[in-house]
Amino acid sequence: MENLSTHHGAVGHEVLSIAEVAFDAGRWAGQERIQLHVDNGQTCTARWLGLDTLDTPGGPALFPAGLKRLLTQAATVPMNQKP
Repeated sequence: MENLSTHHGAVGHEVLSIAEVAFDAGRWAGQERIQLHVDNGQTCTARWLGLDTLDTPGGPALFPAGLKRLLTQAATVPMNQKP
């Protein structure tokens, strides 16, 4: 998926590689947040969110535009029928 955007006056371009993944169910069981350390040393927080909570009034936004639709469509196809 390609995203062309403007954020705080700066034009941006990104290409997203989106893939379905499976995690070990016990690895993050019961954790609502996961602390990550990125290459530049910055600490970030990842959270598990349901698609139904994104792009709703007062809820967090999912970027880029159109990603929620793509993920929702993919979620309706059984694993054994995916390419």
